[in-house]
Amino acid sequence: MLINLLFKHQPQLMTDAPVFRAVLEQVDDPANLSLLQAFILASGIYGLQPDLILDLGTGMGNSGAIFGLIAERVGAEVHTFDINPNWEIALSRLKAPFRAKVAANVTAHGDITKYDFESLLKPASRVFVFWDAHGFDVAQYVLSGVIPIIADRPHLVLCHDMSDNRFCGPKSYEGKSIWGLKSGSTAYVNLSWVCSHAAQAIAILDFCWRNDLSFHSVDEELHKRADPGERSAFCAATGLDENAGAHMGYFTMMETNIRNFPARLAND
Repeated sequence: MLINLLFKHQPQLMTDAPVFRAVLEQVDDPANLSLLQAFILASGIYGLQPDLILDLGTGMGNSGAIFGLIAERVGAEVHTFDINPNWEIALSRLKAPFRAKVAANVTAHGDITKYDFESLLKPASRVFVFWDAHGFDVAQYVLSGVIPIIADRPHLVLCHDMSDNRFCGPKSYEGKSIWGLKSGSTAYVNLSWVCSHAAQAIAILDFCWRNDLSFHSVDEELHKRADPGERSAFCAATGLDENAGAHMGYFTMMETNIRNFPARLAND
């Protein structure tokens, strides 16, 4: 369970906490990465010890900055991808000494669906993927062009914007139309335990079913499987709210021998 790594690496995370807080405040995009989520990213990396970190969806740079701070500890390269060129803006918001360290450890790229991942991924022995880029086109590319390359080596795919509907939100439509009807809508769809506005949630759940994989809920692990005393102690030590949500899911092909991947499209 990923949550075990969170508690296992608590001493390092307590050291990280003030640095993570400072960097996230400087990026100034709190809606898209919380301190708890930063801890989860870091604990996954400390546990897996990857030599390559893929940040799929730079956004305003929260996750890329966290990865840039800790990459040297595990000897990893960090590559961040986004169709919008915001990485330089993110770096400009960071102050010394964080800016130089993050800039030295992170390489920024553009459109995920236009990148040749094979040359980047093949030499890697252990790969950590943070999936925060939205849309079916991205999902098609990741599931047909990225996951097949890393499937038979140690890896972890951690997915953002995957809330657990057993722990969050009302069942009401809240006056919104059904999910997917209107472009740009903030409506959510509920499938299995996943509550999400992101289209890739559908593709990920379908992919996991086809490969006899569990799509694990980090919130379910945190609130139902973790020892309550251990969780309380961790939150007290790191200054987290015990009711904070992780809003993440994860999967790894290391849990199955099945290898069912979508076909590559001609324009891939």
